[in-house]
Amino acid sequence: MGDAVGSAAPGIVGAQRTLGTGDRARRAAWIDRNVRLFYLLPRIVGRRAQLCLRGPDGSELGWKDVGRGTVLVRAREDRELAHAILRAAGPANAPLPADDLPGVPLDIPSGRLLAQLRVRSAAILIGKEQRSEGYHRMYATFAWPGRTTVGLGHVDLQTGTRQLHLDGASGIEHAMAVDLLEAVAGRRPRQLYP
Repeated sequence: MGDAVGSAAPGIVGAQRTLGTGDRARRAAWIDRNVRLFYLLPRIVGRRAQLCLRGPDGSELGWKDVGRGTVLVRAREDRELAHAILRAAGPANAPLPADDLPGVPLDIPSGRLLAQLRVRSAAILIGKEQRSEGYHRMYATFAWPGRTTVGLGHVDLQTGTRQLHLDGASGIEHAMAVDLLEAVAGRRPRQLYP
């Protein structure tokens, strides 16, 4: 079962108890149970720059016209969450205020009801792809609604190298940040580009 908000989250400081940073298997299991992945991908439609929000399976959940700020949500589930992510998204890695995010249901029996009551809530991991001449990167933002939002850094998708951008006040231990960066890049579905 998923962990209740405030329960043991390995590598996240301030939880009721913190598992050791050397316990990679427990961190991976916690990520699998408690973290929902989303991806922001830049695209050009006509002459307009857009950011497309996709789920972990590659399905399009909505998009934002970067110049106008227009948001269109196509998601059937998690509409409020998709709208919040797209509203905060911009050309730069804009912060995603944890207090502005709705509780995200865990994928467990009765999890959706409990999340709506804010007893159980999943964390969110957002990968934002950026391409330019000479680089192709996936930036990662970790958000736990009502608790914290942290920009983690990026993974170079050409070389596989990762660059952490954590500060001391982030509340996430180094080992957990590395695992989250690897999760956002490594679980990126192939069908992100139809």
